[in-house]
Amino acid sequence: MARLESWLEHAVRTLPPAHARIIAPYAHWSVVRKARRRLLRNYTAASAVRDRSKIRTAITLLADLAADNRTAAELDQPWFERWITAQPAKLGKIAGFLIWGRNHGVLAAIEFHYPRTALPLTTIAAEDHLRRLRHLLTPTCDLPLDVRAAGALILLYALPLTRIHHLTTTDLDPSDNAAHLRVGRQMLLLPPSVAALLSRLAAQPRRGVGTRQYLFPGTRMVNAPISPDQLDTKLNAHGIRVRAERSTSLAQLAATMPPAVLADVLGVHITTAVRWSSVAAQDWIHYLRARQATGNRRR
Repeated sequence: MARLESWLEHAVRTLPPAHARIIAPYAHWSVVRKARRRLLRNYTAASAVRDRSKIRTAITLLADLAADNRTAAELDQPWFERWITAQPAKLGKIAGFLIWGRNHGVLAAIEFHYPRTALPLTTIAAEDHLRRLRHLLTPTCDLPLDVRAAGALILLYALPLTRIHHLTTTDLDPSDNAAHLRVGRQMLLLPPSVAALLSRLAAQPRRGVGTRQYLFPGTRMVNAPISPDQLDTKLNAHGIRVRAERSTSLAQLAATMPPAVLADVLGVHITTAVRWSSVAAQDWIHYLRARQATGNRRR
């Protein structure tokens, strides 16, 4: 929380005065205020990343308005629809700002259709998914070590990049009998091959000194993790389709893991975890019905 507030203070100082007068109260009284309410329950590093992204998106919206010689008060429906059509992924990040701005008389009332669910539906055939996981865990795999490790965590546990990028060496417990990785409040049991990958990654030399050493360090700042966007770009460049691979893993986990545990491990809302479990259950129902129909035809 302290890092979020420190980042916000610096970000506001760099803004034009007119934008700072809007962003500061929005960030403090909407984003940070809600974050503090969640602090004692389940406010994680991934939560802070999402909150910074919401504030950055609001800053971007005001900057894009200014580039069109418009003030915040001149935001209208046609302009917003052009803006969001060009970058639809930002809707979830800007929705809170639009609502706050309308309620406080800063912005006009903008209509938007927020999707009921953001469940990623693009998946990969189970055989291809398993084949790629085996390749990443093969000792002869020639991909970079961090790519193999991050890819394995996505394919095996469906971990989001916002959680992977912030993992530290102390989150890894490389016990000889049963290695574990701390993710949220859960300790994930690691297969020996995955534990070996992460142990090798943790043993690599890192720039700088400090008590917090990231498993996936960045290249721009000392003692800072790689950003989720950079990690996503790197993985995709090496043939790991992050979104589709994670969707496949998530559907498989949702079929076997209680929604409450799934929500905590993945850093998603419990409602999202329940919906994923429902989707997985429907997939099994269709599968069993198909098997039953096939068996009936054979008899």
